[in-house]
Order: sequence, then structure tokens, then C-alpha cells
Amino acid sequence: MSVTALIFDLDGLLVDSEPLSRRSWAEVIAQVGYTLTDEIFVQMIGRSETEVRTLFEQVFGRDFPFETAYRLRQAHFLAALAREGVPPKPGAHDLLTYAIRAGLPRAVASSTSRAMAEGKLRSAGLREYFEIIVTGEDVPRAKPAPDLFLEAARRLAQPPASCVVLEDSVAGVQAAHAAGMRCILIPDVQPIPPEIARLATWRLRSLAEVPALLEALRANGNAPHQAGSA
Repeated sequence: MSVTALIFDLDGLLVDSEPLSRRSWAEVIAQVGYTLTDEIFVQMIGRSETEVRTLFEQVFGRDFPFETAYRLRQAHFLAALAREGVPPKPGAHDLLTYAIRAGLPRAVASSTSRAMAEGKLRSAGLREYFEIIVTGEDVPRAKPAPDLFLEAARRLAQPPASCVVLEDSVAGVQAAHAAGMRCILIPDVQPIPPEIARLATWRLRSLAEVPALLEALRANGNAPHQAGSA
């Protein structure tokens, strides 16, 4: 099956937003009297609001004021985003330029809100590359369910089997696998267990390596192959 479209995760894959996200959450959680550890934050990556709520209940207890913390965090992050911005990940601009030249349709599929997704893409200078953005507000289930990726494929008018997903998180790789899509795993902050990494079709070190992979697929008739681990 040839590659006819690319579907991108956002945080930690296209934009280097995880450090700002972690700082924002840590400061807000401290305001309501709790402490965010790196271990907890890593478990939050790629998860929906509902899943983060459940995680916080498990870690902090049912008395944790999630609604207040979530509202404060949204405002805190957007203010910090406007003030500081977030950079694109290395190779993002070159890969997206390559995809346009190669005639590959592109979509973003992220569990975050539309306001967050739009703000991050604009801050990183990547918004112009995408006509289609699917967020957690558009589907009933977030990653690791396949809904985001399947909706992106539907809007791209491409069969799921010919779409390639680019992901950095455990939940994202699981979602791509569940959607029946090939996946390029580019790990970021979250450790990827071997059993999850095996669900990805390829594992690369950065977005800068993706154009060469896509060119190799084109030269080989788009036959899938397993790349070496980073």
C-alpha cells in the first residue's frame, strides 16, 4: 500500500511544547496545594482531559480540585505561549515543505483542545502547512483509541491503510496501530516500552530523517520496511 497522506501528532512531535506544558502544570498544581513530579507528568503525555482527570484522582485523591486546576492551567499556558512561544521540533519545516512538494496531504491529530492546537502551531510557524486539524473536541474518544486518526483520514479522503502517522507517545502509537495505520515513532520525553515500540513500523531519531525514509519508500514502491531503532 502506497503512502498517500501524513498525519502528525502535535506536542513533542511537531512542536517542543512539553517543557512549557510541564512548567505550566507544575505551577498551577502547586497553587492548589499539590506537587507534580516528573513521573506523573510523563504519564499525562498524549492523554485527554478525561484521562488526566482520572490520573489525578488516582495520584492526588478524589478531593483534588481538577476543574479549578484545569481552568487555571489553560489560562496559564496560553499566557505563557503568547509571551514565550514554543519552537518547532528540528526538521519540522523541511519535512512539511517536502510533503507539499511530494503532493502528500497533511493533517494534525491531537488530543488537546482546538485553541491549544491552533496556538501552538501558530507560535511555531507551522499553521500554514495544515488545512486539517483534528482535536479531542472533534471525536468521542482520545488516544489510545483510534478515533482521532480515523477522523483525520476521513477528512483527508484517504484510506487508513495508506496514511502514515508520526508520533512520539505511547498512547499515540497505540492509536495508530488501532487505526490500522503505519506509524513513524520519534520518541521525545516519554519513555517508550519495547512492546509499544514494536507496534510502530519505523523508529527514527528526528523529523529530519523522515524525508529520506519517504523517498526510500517511493523508490521501493512504498513497500513497508522496519527501520533501525534510534
